[in-house]
Amino acid sequence: MGEGMNTLTGAAIDQSPRRDCLSIAKATSVMFRRLMEYFDPDEADTWLNTEHPDLDGATPISIIAAERGGEVFAIIDSLDGEDFI
Repeated sequence: MGEGMNTLTGAAIDQSPRRDCLSIAKATSVMFRRLMEYFDPDEADTWLNTEHPDLDGATPISIIAAERGGEVFAIIDSLDGEDFI
């Protein structure tokens, strides 16, 4: 049977949801590693799962899941600035 085929029915399987999940997982991993430059693992996890004012009250993880990770990267990049306490 060909790649992307259901082994039980032989029907084609849409691989895009799997690719989307892998893309989101990769982005989350990259951002978590970046956050580790500033926080310990528990703090980084808390940061990803806490509502953020620069994201209109959404959590960074939900923004990543909505494939808008660039917004989260911008916030992480701003941690390098002088405004970060």
